[in-house]
Amino acid sequence: MSFAVKVLPLSLLVATFAAACSDVSSPAQSAAPTAGLASKGSGSGSGSGSNGGGSGTQLVVTTPPTVNSTGTWVGATDGPDVAHTYTYTLSQNGAGIVSGVGKIVTPFTTVTEFVTGTVNGDTLMLYAGTICGSCTLNPLYRGIVSSNSARVDGSFIQGGVSPLTLFKQ
Repeated sequence: MSFAVKVLPLSLLVATFAAACSDVSSPAQSAAPTAGLASKGSGSGSGSGSNGGGSGTQLVVTTPPTVNSTGTWVGATDGPDVAHTYTYTLSQNGAGIVSGVGKIVTPFTTVTEFVTGTVNGDTLMLYAGTICGSCTLNPLYRGIVSSNSARVDGSFIQGGVSPLTLFKQ
């Protein structure tokens, strides 16, 4: 697989994020507003359905978190053409809302992006972007956090190299 095929989806994701969230000048916008949270939904965290990914995505936690995603998570993929190292520094509140920063490094480029998401039970769902009134959250990654909160086994929803296992540092 060529470098362009592997990195291009990531570039498109970053460009989409930048266009959708041009109003990220205030750090307060990265905090989850309680009014934007729905109290009902599928609980799958899958990014599908009316409360999942796409335009106007609301972060939905229907199942109390059984794991903690707070911390720095690192994973790597090694394809035939280029290796990727992924680092996500996440904070999870008691309600299961997650926010943080992701960094993707290849031998040719480094991309940093804001991420937000949910933990429903043991399922971590990350979206590219921050929570703000005019932002569209793009589904990024979905994984199952181990019972000791030391590992996430998952895959990217759009772009990126899948599957990706993340380890807590």
